[in-house]
Amino acid sequence: MYKLLIVFLLFFSGKQSDLILTENNGVFTTTISPNAEWGGVQRFEKGMKGGVSVCNWYWPNNPPSVKNCNNLGSGIYRSWTSDKNGVIHLSNVIKF
Repeated sequence: MYKLLIVFLLFFSGKQSDLILTENNGVFTTTISPNAEWGGVQRFEKGMKGGVSVCNWYWPNNPPSVKNCNNLGSGIYRSWTSDKNGVIHLSNVIKF
């Protein structure tokens, strides 16, 4: 249920990007918010609705500052984190 809430908030939060997502040789690298508890990379095929999870992470303590995730081909990609206090962070969007 918590994951569904995060996905809902990602679509409707209207937040500006504060994470950085890059891609090099088929691997995405994303920054992680310092207080993150959950995070991941999403892939969208058409527009920004109906995203699927490419990578998901959980950190009960001490999240890393960056994480890597494999590119799964064409689509629109975005990373996200959810802090322990519920604040959602989003990255820029990369289209392939």
